[in-house]
This record gives sequence, structure tokens and C-alpha cells, in this order.
Amino acid sequence: MGDFDGEQKELIKKLVNFRMIDGKRTRVRAIVYKTFHRLARTERDVIKLMVDAVDNIKPICEVVKVGVAGTIYDVPGIVARDRQQTLAIRWILGAAFKRRISYRISLEKCSFAEILDAYRKRGISRKRRENLHGLASTNRSFAHFRWCKVNKRREEIAVPGRDPPIMRDMNQAEFGRLTQPHTSPPSQPIKSERKEKGDSAYQQGRFPRLRVFRVHALELFVLFVIGTVANVSSYVGVRSMEPKVKHR
Repeated sequence: MGDFDGEQKELIKKLVNFRMIDGKRTRVRAIVYKTFHRLARTERDVIKLMVDAVDNIKPICEVVKVGVAGTIYDVPGIVARDRQQTLAIRWILGAAFKRRISYRISLEKCSFAEILDAYRKRGISRKRRENLHGLASTNRSFAHFRWCKVNKRREEIAVPGRDPPIMRDMNQAEFGRLTQPHTSPPSQPIKSERKEKGDSAYQQGRFPRLRVFRVHALELFVLFVIGTVANVSSYVGVRSMEPKVKHR
């Protein structure tokens, strides 16, 4: 792997890691290189063929479920560059496993067929990409709900009047009308972005459960103390009312 650049090394590393099961890296690496040997019979530059196949499967958008007012919406959004490559490799490997209908068929043969189909813009993984884009286009009217999204792992919370960095980096013309939803972004910032000076963490909504837990614990402790005092006082009162017996 000395003649490869950084992106090509990362691509081969992901191919090995995503296919690896139970830590059998050597076995998986042998399968990957056997797949490359099969591809070398079709195309001279195997790495270029693999990169083009992954680029043809990369999704531009994805759909995320967002709950708003008790209703779950399928909200489309732009996919980050690293996640595009990750999803494409996972889809190709998953489609290769689906092709293996019998153990008599080798896994490198199924991987070779799926990568070649992806290079020619067809196959199971390419169909999955088109279905995802169709679902995102169908739900493009809910694209404004991405401002209400709390999951920061896939996309940053957008500030009204300014697109997230992911959307600025992507080629929006390729995405089409989905990057320009019909409805305008909300005029007021969402609750999680309102921070006033002097507000505690509880007032900002960051630790509501911890505060409620402390209140309940304090109430239980007070009730326990009151019950203990009442039991002790009643016991003392009953003992004082008992007749005193003199022992001879």
C-alpha cells in the first residue's frame, strides 16, 4: 500500500474493517485482495475502478426521523462527505452478502460482481441509493424540520438565516430542489438555543431530570423523618399510659 494516497488507503482500510467479523483481519484482507485480482482482469487500474464504484453509490441526502409535537416526520438532509463514503461501502458489502445465495459461491466473486455493477451504475446498492433519494424527494416538504433536529451527530443545528457548514460544503445544484424547501426557516430560534445571562442550567433546560430527582429525594427524606418522629412519639405515649407494676 505504499503507492496509494491517503484517500485510497482509507478506502481499503474501510473495506477490510467493515467486512471483518470476530477480529479475523488477515482472512478478510485476503478476500479483499482476491476481489482486487478479479477486478484487475476487467480494468487495469483497480483502485480507480473501486473509487468510481463507491462514488456512484454515495448518497447525497438521507432521511432522518424527527418528532415534532407528537408526530414523527421523515426529514431529508444533506449527508456529510465521510458518511457518504461509509454508507456506500456498507451498502456494497451488504449487497455482496445478499448475492451469496449458497456457500458454494465464494464471497470474493459476489463482491467482484457487485463492485462491477456499482461501477456501471446498476445493482442492488445503486437501487438502494435511488430509493433513498426518491424518499427524500417525496418528503422535501418537511425539510424545514431539520432546524428542530437535536441529533448533532449527523447534522449541526442550523441557525435561522444561515445554512449548516455541511450544506455549504456540498454541491447544492446536484441535490436539486431538496436543498431549497418550500417553507421558510423559523423566524424565532429554537428553545435549546435561547440562553440568557444569569439563567441556571435547569432554566436553560439542560438538566431537568436531575433537578426533578433531587426534589423527589428531598420529599422522600422529609416524609421519612416525619414518619419516624410520629412513630417514636406514639410509642412513648403508649408506654407512659401503661400501669406501673411494683415487683416484690
